[in-house]
Amino acid sequence: MKIAVLCNHSLAFSSIESLMSNNLLVGLATPQIMHETTFRVQLIAESKGIPFATIDPNNVEKSLEAWLKKCKPDVVYVITFPYKIPSKLLKVPKFGFFNWHTGLLPSYRGPDPIFWQILNQEEYGGITVHQMDENFDTGPIASIEQIQILPEDTYGQHIQKLALAAKKSSDYLTNILVSDPNQLKLYNQDDSKAGYQARPDFFGLSIDWTKHTAAQIKALSRASNPVYGGAITFFRGVPLHLLQVSIGSMQTPPETKPGTIISSGLKEGIVVLCSDRKLLRLDVVYTEDGFFTGGKLASIFDITQGEEFLPPPNPQQQANN
Repeated sequence: MKIAVLCNHSLAFSSIESLMSNNLLVGLATPQIMHETTFRVQLIAESKGIPFATIDPNNVEKSLEAWLKKCKPDVVYVITFPYKIPSKLLKVPKFGFFNWHTGLLPSYRGPDPIFWQILNQEEYGGITVHQMDENFDTGPIASIEQIQILPEDTYGQHIQKLALAAKKSSDYLTNILVSDPNQLKLYNQDDSKAGYQARPDFFGLSIDWTKHTAAQIKALSRASNPVYGGAITFFRGVPLHLLQVSIGSMQTPPETKPGTIISSGLKEGIVVLCSDRKLLRLDVVYTEDGFFTGGKLASIFDITQGEEFLPPPNPQQQANN
C-alpha cells in the first residue's frame, strides 16, 4: 500500500511518523504557505527521498496532478489542507482521498469546527475521517474518534488531544487498507443533521457585554486561544484580547451596567459584570503592549472601579456611515 499525505498543521506529524515506520509513505505535500510545518514536512520528505510539493492555490489542479504522477499513491490522506481537491483528481488514487476533519460530522462542517464546538460549549469534539467527494466535508464517513472537551480546554489544548485521535484513526484506516480494503465500511452522512460554520470574523470574536453571559465570554476566550488571539473587547477605545478568564460571584447593585469594572487592583485583578449579573475576572490579557495578568494590567494602566468595557462598533452603523 502506497500512501501520500497532504497537510498544513503539526496535527499530521504523528500520522506521518506512523506511516514512515511502516514504509508506507510515498509522498508529502503542503499548501504554498511558508511556515514551520512546511519546512518540517519538506525536511522529512528530503530525508526519506520521497516526492515533496507545495501546492499553488492559483493552480491547485496542475500542482496536485504533477505531484500525484511522481508519487503514484494508492490513497491520499488529507490532514488539515485548505484547498479544494479538483473532482477529476479524487479518483486518480485507487482508494481516493480521505480527509481528517477536526470536528464531528455532519453537525460541524466548515473550515474551523474546533472554534465553534468550544464556543457552543459542546461536551465532545473529535476527528472524523471521511472519503472526499466534490464538496467540502460531505463524503461518506470511515471513522469518528470522539474527544471530550473539558470546561477549561482552550483551542490549543484541544488540538493537542486531536493529534492522538488523528494517529489512532490513521492507524485504523491504514490497517484496513493494508490487510483487506474490502473490509472498509463507509457510512453516508445524515444531511438532516448537517450544519456549516464559516471561520469567525471580527464581530464573531468580539464581546458584547450587554448580551453575552459570563459562560459565553469564557467559552469565546477559550475558543479563540491561541489561534485567534483571544476574545476581543474595547477599553478606553483600545482593543483588548481576553485569553483566560474565571467566573465568580458577588452582589452587585442592580443599576450597574454590564461591562462595568466592579473591582480592579494588582491583587484582585480586573473583575467585570456580565449580562447575566455574574462576574468575570480577567486572568490573562493581550494588548498591543504585550501579555499581562489582569492584576498587572490594572496596576500598569491605573484601571479603576467603575470604568467600562465597550462592545464592538455596530456593523450596521459602520455601513450607514
